[in-house]
This record gives sequence, C-alpha cells and structure tokens, in this order.
Amino acid sequence: MKFGSFLSLLLPCALSAALPSLPLRFEQNAGQLDAAVKFRARSAAYQLFLTETGMVVAAGRGSVRMTLKGSLAHPAIEGVEPFAARATYLTGRTAAGWRDGVAQYAKVLYRGVYPGIDVVYYGKDRSVEHDFLVAPGADPSHIRLHFTGAKPALSRAGDLILTDELTQHKPVATQDGRRIEARYAIEGDEVRIVLGAYDRARPLLIDPVLVYSTLLGGSDGDVVRAVTTAPDGSVWVAGSTVSQNFPLVGGPVKDAPVGATDIFVAKLNLNATGSDSLLFTTYLGGSGNDEARAIAFRDGNLYVAGVTYSDDFPVLGTSAQANRKGEGDAFVLYLNTQVAGTEAFYFSTYVGGSNTDVAQSMVVTDGNNVYVGGTTTSEDFPTTGNPVQPTSRGGQEGFFFLINASTPPGGQPMVYSTYFGGSSSDSVAGVAVAPDGGVYLAGFTASGDFPISSGQQDRNPRGDAFVARLDLGRPGLAGLLYAAYIGGAGLDVGTSISLNSRWGVCVGGYTLSTDFPTTNGAPQTGNRGAADGFVSCYNLATPGFGDITYSTLLGGEQDDVVYSLTSDAQGRLYTTGYTISRNFPLRDALQTANRGFMDAFVTRLDADGSIGYSSYYGGEMTDIGYSIVIDAAGNVLLGGTSISPSVPVTPSAAQGSQAGRGDSYLARFDLNR
Repeated sequence: MKFGSFLSLLLPCALSAALPSLPLRFEQNAGQLDAAVKFRARSAAYQLFLTETGMVVAAGRGSVRMTLKGSLAHPAIEGVEPFAARATYLTGRTAAGWRDGVAQYAKVLYRGVYPGIDVVYYGKDRSVEHDFLVAPGADPSHIRLHFTGAKPALSRAGDLILTDELTQHKPVATQDGRRIEARYAIEGDEVRIVLGAYDRARPLLIDPVLVYSTLLGGSDGDVVRAVTTAPDGSVWVAGSTVSQNFPLVGGPVKDAPVGATDIFVAKLNLNATGSDSLLFTTYLGGSGNDEARAIAFRDGNLYVAGVTYSDDFPVLGTSAQANRKGEGDAFVLYLNTQVAGTEAFYFSTYVGGSNTDVAQSMVVTDGNNVYVGGTTTSEDFPTTGNPVQPTSRGGQEGFFFLINASTPPGGQPMVYSTYFGGSSSDSVAGVAVAPDGGVYLAGFTASGDFPISSGQQDRNPRGDAFVARLDLGRPGLAGLLYAAYIGGAGLDVGTSISLNSRWGVCVGGYTLSTDFPTTNGAPQTGNRGAADGFVSCYNLATPGFGDITYSTLLGGEQDDVVYSLTSDAQGRLYTTGYTISRNFPLRDALQTANRGFMDAFVTRLDADGSIGYSSYYGGEMTDIGYSIVIDAAGNVLLGGTSISPSVPVTPSAAQGSQAGRGDSYLARFDLNR
C-alpha cells in the first residue's frame, strides 16, 4: 500500500533484537482469524498472535496483550504482499488438524479499525511493527492503545516501556520535510498518540529510523561502492556485479553482461514501494573486468569512475585516451539521464599508463569539470598542465587529474594531471573541491620523501594518512599549498575526505597507532582494538592551514574501519565502514549488537564533537558499508554489500531477500528524531 494520501503512524515494538524476517502465517476461515509468527527474544521463547482487536505477545504462561480500545469490532482483515512459498502445518495426530498450501504474507492489514484509519502489522529488522494509516481528515485522537499483562511507562526518550524486553519506540513525524511533534501520553490504562500542529489536509508521515532498505543483485556477487542523489530526490548507486541476471529495468544502456565482472548503475525512488522503487538499472563495461568506484550527479548527467581491464571498454565523445595502455586503466564516463538505452551514453575515456591505474574518488562541478583521484603503478601515467609532480618517483603513486567531459571535437579534455607521492607506496583515496576551486586530497603514504609542507608531524616508517591542498592555477610545485601526515607510530590509512562547515577539511580512515593524535573532548581518545577508525579535521582559515580542529578515534576491541565520510549543512559528520567489534560505540542504535562476523555501521558526529547517533547495520554473516551521503531532506543514505540473509530490509524494499551469494544494498535512515 502506498502512503501518499495517508498519515502513517509507525510504532515499532522492538523486541530486543529477536524477531527474524519471517513471513506471517495468515488464514481466515469462516470468519476466524489465524495469524501468527514465532520468534525468540533473549532466552525466552515468544509467540505473536493477532486478534480482531489487537495483538498478543505470549511467553510461557504469561502474555502481553495490546488492544485497540473503541475500535471496530469486526474489521475487514486481509493479507498483504504475498510470498510465493506456501506452508504446511501438521497439528495433532490426525489429518483433521493438518493444513496444506497455506498462504504466507509480509503484512496483515486491518481496514477501518477507526473511522478513516487502518492498521497494518508486520515483522521488520528483528522486531514487530504496527502502522496506523490515517486518511486526510480522519482524527488520529481516536487511536487508543490498551495493554494487559504489562503496565506501560515512558522512558526519558519518550519510548513506551512494556516489559524488560518489550519496548514501543517513540513515534517520529514529518510533513513536507518539517518535523511535527509526536509523543505518547499515558492516561490511566490507555496510551494515546499526541501530535503537534500539522496540516490535516496534507499527508503526514511518522517514521522509524530505518525509512527504506533494499537488497539489489542477481544470483552471484554484487557490491554497491558509491551512492549519490539527484535534485528530484532520486538516488543513484554504482558498483560491480558478477551476476548474469542482475535485475534490469527502465531502458538499460546494456541489457546483458559483457565481462566476468561488470559495472552496474541503478536509480531508485525511495518514496515508492516494492518494484516501483527501482526505476532504472544497466550493465556497463567491456569483455574484461570492470569496477565502479565513484559516482556523481550534475546537471542531469550521471558520472561514474573506476577501473577497467577491458580492451573494448566503450569510448565516446572527445576522449582523453581512446585505448587501454596497461593491465588496468582508470576510466571516466557519463550518461545523460534524460535519454534511454544506448543513446544515454555521452562520454567515456580511458586514463592510464602501461601498468595499473585505478580511479577511487570523484567530484564534478559546473561545466562538466570532473576531478578524479586514485592510484597508479604506471611510470608513464599521463600528466599535463604544469603539474605538481610530472613524473613517477617510484613504487605505487597517487594521482589526481581534472578532465572536462564536454570538450568539443579536436580539443584536449585533460586540463590538469599529476602524480602525487614519494618513492615508496602512495594512494589518493579522497578528493574534495571547495567553492573557491581549491582541491583537497586525502589518502595514504609510506614514502619518507612525501612532499610535506608542514612540520606539524613527523612521518612514521609504517605509513601515514595524509591531507593536502592544491591550487591548480599555480605552476609546478608552487601549486602544492599544504600537505601533512596524519597518524601516530603505527600504520594509518586515509580513505575519505569531506569539507565541513564546522571543522574544516576532515579526513576519515583507520589506524593501528596507539598514539594517534586526538583533540580534547573527543568521544574516543585511545585505540581500543587492533585497528580503529578515525576522523581528523583541519582548519581551512588559519595561516598554514595546519591547526587540528577535531580528531577522534572510533572503534571497539577488534578491527574497525572507516571507508566513507560526509558532512551536512549543520556541520555534522557521518561515517560508515565495517566493524568486527562487539563493543563498537553506540548511541540510540537501530541495531544494538554485531549480529555476524562483520557488520556495517552508521555513526554521526555532532557539531559539538560528540557521538549523536551510532548503530550497527547487518545480519548474521558479513556486511560492509562503502558509501554514505546525505540527501536534500537530511536523510542518511548508506550503500554497501552483504552476504547475510537477514540484513535489515523494509517492507517497501525493491528486493526483499538475497538473490545470490552476496547482494548490494541501499538503506535510508532518518536520524532527525
């Protein structure tokens, strides 16, 4: 059911990480309702029963019953979103109690429980939720919850505490992106929902933290490596797939795989439900292996960068390089999203030398200017534009280039290109561009002769993260305005970069150093495990650019890695990656425990430097977060890969279960609660 014309009150009853994502058994014979789902919370076995007037959660001889007081005595009840599989129940010794071919559903819908108000029950993310759907003009004050077997109490956060294990979270309301007050009120043996002022003629949405989550993939491995948003609110993802049956919709550029590993691109509308939320997908690439590492959307065009090992990777427009020169070359391409099929392909180019070159980060500005950073082992990587470093200094080098993807025929699209590193191992993992055109780089260096411009910190022989600023308008080495090591005595690796209105230029990554520099008041000042994530920020306004404004570690007793970092308009920082730790720092978590070997995480660092939100995200096996961005409404978008059958997905998902050995995923969180 679409919520477009409804007020949706989502009241999750979190059962302490207990309910698996199982279908509801639902039958209605001769007016009798039979709907049940079994689950386990902590050490006690629970069972949920739906009745005509509410639900019952039973444990042994005890139970907690919730009824909708004053509701319609005999509402119309139906199963919603059927599963293909049917169930068989053998109850008792004789065939009289046996049932075969029983339909199973994702949801059970009760129509008209109050005037203009429906309610739907379903299991999600190891909890059971019930949503009230209130039509425009209907009065939500009719909703009254009555509990027996438990005495409700309100927590300081406004959650409804039923028992030690049963909690119904505080409702959260928004209308047209604006927060609407929503809270519980206990009146005797009843609980009401109290709403602040809102336009009763327009839809109002009251949501949980996890607004949308879907898997995306085919029968083999699929990975989302990058996420971006478009002005119309749609979300684009790019990654790699080895699936021969990746789901294709919306006039793909290529409707079949070409190589063993292909690029995929997908567009989603996260306000839609089910298959309607997946608007466009396509394969991209040649007959070799191709991987997308970065994505951007600008002026109706979608840009993708990464690495290709294909001799026949499609090259279009005024390319900088028409042929593959080495084992693997970087690539940049863009699609016109207003055109379907092969006509959407507007520009594509190789960029590389005689060895391996990988694009890892990308920013696009007005005029089709594409800024790309990455890693090369080629001694003949193409450089131009009076670069900071025109030649390789040995080993693996970082690179940075600026290409104009709308250069007319006969022109030179490569505006600027430079190596960046020393004589050992170096990598550019993150690129950011300031409004004044300043270019900021972050990554890793093990080089003792890395071009450092600040004496703030000495290099360690195991390798450090770095942050740098370039002015492309200055010739040669004069264009390097600032470069500094980041780290301690152990290995430190920078993986991402973000320009932040509160803290300056911020670098995310991971460290093995026990003396990693942190600032006073940081939420974590010491390394708690083998590897911890970190976020370190520098003041853009101070002379020399070198003052650390904020630095914190982030992790538990095992390995924790920050892969992606972004900022919002309020100066808050958001990170994702993976954690193996069982004691990763949490705050108001959607998921309070590491459910597998490795889980993704979502952490928000507020403008005061504290942890404002932090949660695990994953299932019982391995889950990784590769990309995190903020959309125009302030929602958090998380993309990555999962091999866990029970990774959290919402009922509105385009793909609700794993299709192969590992699928990509996309999730949206509303943390403005």
